[in-house]
Amino acid sequence: SKVIQEFLKLKTMRFKCKNTSENGCQETLDEEAMILHETECIYRLVKCPYIGCESEVPFRFHELFQHMEVNKQFWIHKGLKEIKCKISELHLDSGKFCTTPCKIDFDAKTFFSIFRAKKGVFCHWIHFLGSSIEAKKYAYTLEYNNDVNECKMGKLTFTGQVVPIDETADSIQADHNCLSVTFGFFKSHFINKDRKFIYSVKIRNLKEEAKDENVESGISDNE
Repeated sequence: SKVIQEFLKLKTMRFKCKNTSENGCQETLDEEAMILHETECIYRLVKCPYIGCESEVPFRFHELFQHMEVNKQFWIHKGLKEIKCKISELHLDSGKFCTTPCKIDFDAKTFFSIFRAKKGVFCHWIHFLGSSIEAKKYAYTLEYNNDVNECKMGKLTFTGQVVPIDETADSIQADHNCLSVTFGFFKSHFINKDRKFIYSVKIRNLKEEAKDENVESGISDNE
């Protein structure tokens, strides 16, 4: 049967990674395995998550962190309960700014807390130094405290899924895949007279939480 012959040929066919020719990957796999590999390939091209980066050229995934480290494009969050930020008077007036990413280590993985204000909108998200498949395992919660008015409106809380490094700042905002509020609202309620604002971030491993829930309910992984 020609149909069976073509099917068997497809099952045994080997494919080269799309990152082979220019970027250096030498992997060859069957079709299904290659689809998975290309999402995680260390030779895939990604842009620097630091919005102020002057390089317009994307980097190989496995070289990105070194680029950021050499150029001091992040600062390290050392497990403090709250993260404090201050913006300049010029940026406060213009409503346009971005800050150096805050590197957060969790679950032996690297995350970056990133925010920017642009075109009257303040956005904040957590970038994950990993693939889109791995990113599905992690969620985060941002919490801002009202530190401005005596008549406080309480807290601003947002929960979302971490964003893989393959996504750019523009695509994240276009897809509304982040905390997004008008800058005027954010300025009025969360930036104090010293031009400072404070927030906390919590990252969670959804897969581990699901396991814990199964254990508490007496359900095994096979059920």
